[in-house]
Amino acid sequence: MEEAPLVFVERWTAELRSLQQAVDGKTLDEKHIADKAATLRQELTARAGDIPASELARCERELKALQDTAAATRTAAAPKSKFSFKRSTPAASEAFSALYLSDLSDCVVLLPPLAQGSALLHNLQRCVLLLGAHQFRMHDSRDCLVALEASSNPIIERCRALVFAPYPRSLALPASDRRPLPPVQDFDDPFADPALHPPKHWRAASGEEEARLETAVRDVGGVGVQQEGPASWAEGLRALLPPA
Repeated sequence: MEEAPLVFVERWTAELRSLQQAVDGKTLDEKHIADKAATLRQELTARAGDIPASELARCERELKALQDTAAATRTAAAPKSKFSFKRSTPAASEAFSALYLSDLSDCVVLLPPLAQGSALLHNLQRCVLLLGAHQFRMHDSRDCLVALEASSNPIIERCRALVFAPYPRSLALPASDRRPLPPVQDFDDPFADPALHPPKHWRAASGEEEARLETAVRDVGGVGVQQEGPASWAEGLRALLPPA
């Protein structure tokens, strides 16, 4: 049986505290610390959709602080060399784990469809969002268009006038890796069903809207953006929003 959200947070936090003590006391080798931190990261990502946003943010901060401490300890213990070459390659533990967006209005946000991690959005108004995440959660937002690549059901709460569309084909992963957008779960309208009980706070984009979205982004990163500038396609995306 899956742990209740707050039980998970309590247990996860206790394990993080224990690992922090091991880092501070140097009682575990680097591999064990890295492996345990990676496990905690995976567990947190898997439960990101059903634990309180404030607790998720706290857990993310504390895990990041632990990883920074462990990295500083390794650096301090490493033998110094007169010459060295540095390469800015992110470690696996630094891969995308959570995206936070809050307090935005009249914005266009374009991000790659990353398969891992969670996206947490709060208090957005009249925004066009193109992104991908393993888990997607949106609170207290309205009048937004969300073009999403997700591997689990998107969750919304205290939202209204949202439009959901698949992530644009011209920017997405190879066709063989793409998945249809899972049904949206609205915590304020739990029995919504587009076929039987139309959702109150969101709707799926029409075929025409999806086509206009594709048209607006087809030149991103190509000749169109270089010649006309990003404002051209950004305005095209904003034009998909309903009148203010």
